[in-house]
Amino acid sequence: MFGPWSIKVVNELDRCSKNAQDMLLTHLDRMRPGHAFLGTTNLDVTSLTERFQTRFQAVRLQPPDNVVLAAFLARRWGAPITITRQIAEGAKGNVRFGDVDWVSFVYPKCRHIYICSITKVLPCLPHLVDYPCAPTQ
Repeated sequence: MFGPWSIKVVNELDRCSKNAQDMLLTHLDRMRPGHAFLGTTNLDVTSLTERFQTRFQAVRLQPPDNVVLAAFLARRWGAPITITRQIAEGAKGNVRFGDVDWVSFVYPKCRHIYICSITKVLPCLPHLVDYPCAPTQ
């Protein structure tokens, strides 16, 4: 949380309008050492203007295979590997889906589960303070 780097993360950068991309150019060009801007997209980066694309290094992330996802869920939740293997099979590499599916398995009466984001918590599970999306105090 504290360190020499300041990092801004912007998800779904492809949803950014052309005008917003132009406005961000100055910010990106003036960034000092020790600052990083991470933008994510699920689409082809060609949806971004060429001037905007040249400010980034594109890195394609592949989803984990089922064995890796099952082991991750088992470690994270202390869950039986037999159950997490089934969840991983259904999630097909989608970590967020696997997490939510595990919570749904454990708490089947919980009807208001959010898809996880940085600012949202699972409202019916307030005691899960270590859930990765729970905001830190």
